Amino acid sequence: MLDGMTEPFYIPSKQIIVDNDEYKDDVDQLRPNSNSPLVVSDDVVTIRVWLMPEARVESASLVTAKNVKSYDVSYVRPGKDTREIPVGEVV
Repeated sequence: MLDGMTEPFYIPSKQIIVDNDEYKDDVDQLRPNSNSPLVVSDDVVTIRVWLMPEARVESASLVTAKNVKSYDVSYVRPGKDTREIPVGEVV
């Protein structure tokens, strides 16, 4: 997904959703090549990345985890299964 996150052609900004509307205009700061990182004041933030066409995510990592205590990644298969399937977790 790193390649996809770097290139808006593969993952357009409209397919990156932060659960807090305060940050909805800042989603491009989540990209690895952003000049400034996304900074949030919330303790827990949910970020959704819609991969269309559907793509299986086997692993995920952060460019830097200096300011992140933990994260987990899961995916939902639209139209097939609404439950979240865990991919990985870092604590």
